[in-house]
Amino acid sequence: MRRLVTMGAASVLLLTGGCATWHSMWGGTGKTADGLLPVKRGFDLTKYGASNPEGLTLYKNEIYFTARNDWLKTPPKIMRITEKDKLETVMTFASREVSPLGLAFGADGNLYVCDNQFSDTTWGKSRLLRVTFREGKPVSAEVVVTGFNHINDLAVRGNDLYVTETVLSRAANGVTTGAVFKFSLAQLASGKPVAVKMVATDPHCLLTIETRNPKVPYSANGLTFDGDGNLFICSFGDAVMWKATFDGSGKVASCKPWVDLRRIGMKSLDGAHFDPIDNVIWVADLLGNSVGNVHVVSAKAEVVARNQVPHDAPDGNLDTPADIIRRGDKLYVVNFNLEFGEHKATEYQSVSVIKWK
Repeated sequence: MRRLVTMGAASVLLLTGGCATWHSMWGGTGKTADGLLPVKRGFDLTKYGASNPEGLTLYKNEIYFTARNDWLKTPPKIMRITEKDKLETVMTFASREVSPLGLAFGADGNLYVCDNQFSDTTWGKSRLLRVTFREGKPVSAEVVVTGFNHINDLAVRGNDLYVTETVLSRAANGVTTGAVFKFSLAQLASGKPVAVKMVATDPHCLLTIETRNPKVPYSANGLTFDGDGNLFICSFGDAVMWKATFDGSGKVASCKPWVDLRRIGMKSLDGAHFDPIDNVIWVADLLGNSVGNVHVVSAKAEVVARNQVPHDAPDGNLDTPADIIRRGDKLYVVNFNLEFGEHKATEYQSVSVIKWK
């Protein structure tokens, strides 16, 4: 099993002192001129050797996120925002070869990370990683699944992990097929990486979805479960959320498009997280520089914050937001700072914060 992190001096860097603290920058709770919520910079990541944050997860009321560090050209990091809104470095990968996107903790207390190695000329090289934790600290990391093309995000339910494959295949007619793969923790604890094939007939492939935007040929991205165990999958290129239901044996009973967020002006769907307090799913629109939510019961969708494209000022406003998660009365948004279309990658690297309730 390939070791990506060992606890030697040059491999994992744990925070030994100093941290950033987010301070409120609001003078009130007023909305912007267009009736949306104001967005403020919560953390300036470059001050802490991080850039290009991508995935978010909430674990024991602490927010963990990946920082790919593309702009800094340094090995990527896993970082966290503590309950007291302090920014800490959890670990630094030993190599720039790791390209982390989505992440989530399993029921075993270990952190699973999507290592995306995809390019138009590099297929089948992406992996699922496991970072083993002991007493709240990472001690090692290894590959547990190989063979993905464009591995992207994770969701956890019970002792199972659900993983999105954004580009299972592309057809000449412009349709991109994405998929969700399912793994049990027991499978991943065998001591040997699971090898998957990027075909719908692979035994780990749970379901597939189709994205019909040839200009943005990227399909299954963020995914999340609601309180009733239904699975929601983001089609990145179509800005459509799909919904999958399951029968009593856990098999997929239905999987179909649920909400088209282009109706409210969104251009893409990246990260997604279920909010049990308001019974909504929070979504990040990377291409449209917006974030919003979808009500689980009514399927009503709304944008709550949006900034102009491109938006590369040091004010911490939305800049290709990749993921969003709620904790308490705040929404936390990681800005990927992606070079894509009108969007330009710049030195400004931040986690934005939006006061919600």
